Amino acid sequence: MIAENEHRADGVHVIVARLIGEYLLIFRLFLTEIALQINGNFSAFKSYYSILYNFITMDTEVNEGFLTALFGDNEIVSGQLPTTYSGAENITDSIKTLVLAAPSIDEATEADQLNKILAACKLPEGSFVMIKESVLWTSFRAFEHINNVLLFGITEHHLGISITLPENQVANFDGRKWVKTQPLSRLLHDGASKNALWQQALKPLFVG
Repeated sequence: MIAENEHRADGVHVIVARLIGEYLLIFRLFLTEIALQINGNFSAFKSYYSILYNFITMDTEVNEGFLTALFGDNEIVSGQLPTTYSGAENITDSIKTLVLAAPSIDEATEADQLNKILAACKLPEGSFVMIKESVLWTSFRAFEHINNVLLFGITEHHLGISITLPENQVANFDGRKWVKTQPLSRLLHDGASKNALWQQALKPLFVG
C-alpha cells in the first residue's frame, strides 16, 4: 500500500511539474516584456528567477542551462553567431545610429530607398553606419556611443536576442532605442508599412 501511494505521489509530482513548466514559459514572456521597459537591467530578476526555477525543478544543471539561455551576459541574449564584427574599426565615436539590413535583392533600388529614409530622418553624414552581416548584438554593445538601432529585415534571432521587438515602433532595450521593420525590398511595395514606420517610429525618434 505504501509503495502504491508513493507511486501515485510520483505521478502527481510529474504532472504538477509539467504544469509548472508551462507557467514558467509564460513567466519568461512576462520578464521579457518588463525587459523592454527597464532597458535590460536583469540582476534582480536573474537572482529571483534562479531561486524560483531551481526550487521547482530541483535540477541545478537544467536551471543553469535555462538561465544561460535567458540571461546570457546579464541580458536577454542568446545564440551561436559570430561575436565580433569584422568592420569594427569603421564604428567611430561619431556613429550614433546602427543600421542593420537584410541582404539586398535589388542593391541599387534598395540603397536609394534607404538613403531617402535616412535623409528624411535628418541624420548627419558620418553619424550612422549600415551593416549587412549576421553578428550577435553582443559584438556591438561595447560601442556606448551608439544610441539607436534600426533593423530592416533583421530579426531578433539574427542578433541572438531572445526578446520580441514591436514592428514599426520605438522600443527601449539595452540602453538604446530600437526600431524594427520589414526588409527594404518589401518596404518598396508596402506603402502602409512604410507610412507606419515613419509616423510611429522614425519621425518621433529623429525629427520630433
